[in-house]
Amino acid sequence: EIMPSLVGSEMCIRDRITPSELAGFCRSADLRVEDLTGMTYNPITQAYKLSKDVDVNYLVHVKPEQP
Repeated sequence: EIMPSLVGSEMCIRDRITPSELAGFCRSADLRVEDLTGMTYNPITQAYKLSKDVDVNYLVHVKPEQP
């Protein structure tokens, strides 16, 4: 049962939007990136935590550009 989830994860990683690509999309939409924070997951404790690692999972906080 582990194999299908690993294959699914690999497919998502290849097709994902990188933080720099997302920042570019935001700038194109007149949004300013305020913060970019990574998220890690521990499958043993089933808990997420915020981190500096944006390699796989991340959150972005944006605000509209002021004229």
